[in-house]
Amino acid sequence: MRRAVGEAHTVVIAESNNTRHVEAEAIAYSWGDPSDSRLGGADPRRHHSPQQAAALSHALKRLRLTVASTAPQHGHSIIVCGAAHTILLTTTGHLLAWGCGKYGQLGYGNLWDREEPVVVPSLRSIVVFSAGDRHTVAVCDRAQVEQLLCWSNTHVRSNIQQDQIWVQAI
Repeated sequence: MRRAVGEAHTVVIAESNNTRHVEAEAIAYSWGDPSDSRLGGADPRRHHSPQQAAALSHALKRLRLTVASTAPQHGHSIIVCGAAHTILLTTTGHLLAWGCGKYGQLGYGNLWDREEPVVVPSLRSIVVFSAGDRHTVAVCDRAQVEQLLCWSNTHVRSNIQQDQIWVQAI
């Protein structure tokens, strides 16, 4: 079981031993403040107790992705929460993001909140990643050169258009 805690929400990844599949299936449970779509499809009326984040399960099936069982670097997590968003690592080295997107912290190109997880575009081979209050950072291994990436719009909020939030190397 892996867990991440945001400002007012918690997400837990547990494994379900499905008898139809050889590998265990990862299932996400979330609870807490239902604002900003941060619970990933959990019923907002029952937000005080853990419940399956149905939107993540649907997105994984639709995108044909699976949740990573371990982080690429020892001691790091496969899931992190910012204040109101969640980032999850897949077995293919991609990141899925959902929750509050108002500051560009989901990294997919605009400022909309997302209940259903989206793939952070153009990121692969994630080595380590983290989420803050209004931003997300990741280190990618591209051709054995590690690159630090950060996304948010808080530093240029007054000058940015909604379609201009993209992952940038720093």
